[in-house]
Amino acid sequence: MKHNDFFVRYMSLFIIAATFAFVMMFAGCSDGGYLFLGTQNDVGGTQDNNSTKVPTQSSGAGGGTQQDPNFKEGNYVDLVIPNGWRYNDKDMAKDSNDQLVLDQPSSDGFKPVVLMVIVPGENGDETKAKQFAQEDHASRYTWTDEFTGVTYTPYYKESEIAGTKIYISADINTAWGNDSWSETFWFARNGVVYQIDLDDLVDKHKDALKTVITSIQRHKK
Repeated sequence: MKHNDFFVRYMSLFIIAATFAFVMMFAGCSDGGYLFLGTQNDVGGTQDNNSTKVPTQSSGAGGGTQQDPNFKEGNYVDLVIPNGWRYNDKDMAKDSNDQLVLDQPSSDGFKPVVLMVIVPGENGDETKAKQFAQEDHASRYTWTDEFTGVTYTPYYKESEIAGTKIYISADINTAWGNDSWSETFWFARNGVVYQIDLDDLVDKHKDALKTVITSIQRHKK
């Protein structure tokens, strides 16, 4: 009996030890699997973070070499966003012209916001910028509002911002339901001619335009 008791106790201890080892083995596999899944999750999380960081950099973080936090990598041009303005990421389709928005009424109060559309530039100097402006002015025509009887005559003028000559062609914009002046201008910077459609008057936004003109560069895809 004593021998049998010893044997039973021994086998019991053996079974308990084996069971414990078996449980620990699965626990180890479970831990190992969890750590592996955790690594995958971590990697996935990093990828997700990167996917959100990339647009953030495009939206104004400026990337690793660009120091200005307001620098924007747009669809066609890169520039610094002027104070008070925002880049229109939401409403702009991919590869469309870059657009800035000032969430304030235009200088004449007829438009709820001011839009600045930056058209892709091409190689050229001040001579070509002036040529484009004059050609645009020549294509416009005098218009009379049939309801008010007021006649609007398009005009051409030249100005300067931050030492850069700009060539302005202006006309009436009725898109907002009112007869409101808008000015389009061309300028040359670093061998590239740019066009900016401003749904307002240049003289009312010279500080913002100075920021754009001095920082703009054609986007390289």
